[in-house]
Amino acid sequence: MTNNTGSDEELVEFLAELEKQLETPVVPGEMYDWVERGEKDLNQLSETYAAHVKSSHESQYEAIIEQDSEQITRMEKFREEDASLLEEIDRLGEAFAKLKKLVNAAEEAPQRDEGELEDLLPKVTGEALVLIIRIRMHENAIDTWYVEAFQRDRGVAD
Repeated sequence: MTNNTGSDEELVEFLAELEKQLETPVVPGEMYDWVERGEKDLNQLSETYAAHVKSSHESQYEAIIEQDSEQITRMEKFREEDASLLEEIDRLGEAFAKLKKLVNAAEEAPQRDEGELEDLLPKVTGEALVLIIRIRMHENAIDTWYVEAFQRDRGVAD
């Protein structure tokens, strides 16, 4: 993904590509490149998701509130989740950067104990996969409440 317009299609495509990358096993001699790509992809996700939140979420939240003012509290929670997801993306990008340094150090000193790497790699990979699921769930929740705001039958007003 090269541009950051933040469209839904780009986000879906990028998340699928990132998920596939994270699920690809690390083969011997390729760990540094694998971790470096993970770091790069998470940095790209940070930019892409921030653009998506700005270009898409805010207008959806406003439209939902305009249609159904009772959803103000829910939209505040959605905004909090936006911020939480962006923070988690950045945290995981930093974790991959740390992991990259550890991999580099291990490659330069092969006698070094690789236990720390063996513990960290599955942990950060799993956290990144959970993040992808959280983003997808959040996007689905926004879409659901957006449609619901326009289609909900609120009964006859007196």
